[in-house]
Amino acid sequence: MPEDVFIRLSKEYPAPQGVLLPTETTFDNNMRQYQYRYVGLEEYFDGKVWQQYDVEDEYYDDLDLDSIEDQRFDGTHDQQRDGGLMKYHKAGCPKRIAVRWHEGNHDFSAYYWLNKDVMPQAFCSFFHKNIEGRIEILLRIDTRANHYGIAMKGDFIQQPQALPADAYQLIVFRNGLELFRSENYAQEDGAWNW
Repeated sequence: MPEDVFIRLSKEYPAPQGVLLPTETTFDNNMRQYQYRYVGLEEYFDGKVWQQYDVEDEYYDDLDLDSIEDQRFDGTHDQQRDGGLMKYHKAGCPKRIAVRWHEGNHDFSAYYWLNKDVMPQAFCSFFHKNIEGRIEILLRIDTRANHYGIAMKGDFIQQPQALPADAYQLIVFRNGLELFRSENYAQEDGAWNW
């Protein structure tokens, strides 16, 4: 953009006072592309740790993942609901995640808001050793135990690493009624409609 046009636009549309551009590191972290996929409803909480469901488990057989959607820190999003996010794909670090599923006759939805300071750094640290590696974002949802979380594991880190509770905010609905909200939940009413 020519300098005279930039100066004119800056005067006509000044940035609100106190608004700063992100640092170069933050900008780079937000724009970097990673190879990952989402994995949901494959674990349950046994009271102490998360465990993989046995494929023969009748309760697990009654869980059906309907869709996963996300918005990313780089400004892109995927709301196709076509299952593509459950396959490895290259995209920016997630900012918000929506999960919809049903258990028997009950419809559920969960909405995660990821901390802008924690998530891009977590992704960078996971991919530090191998930027071309792949990770799985485990969306840990157990409505029976009313226990929820997010963890990540990958090609180079086999044991799931749980994200701290302050790394995201979460709200869960069952048949349209609130079932759970994280202690740090501070979103406006209806923020899950995006």
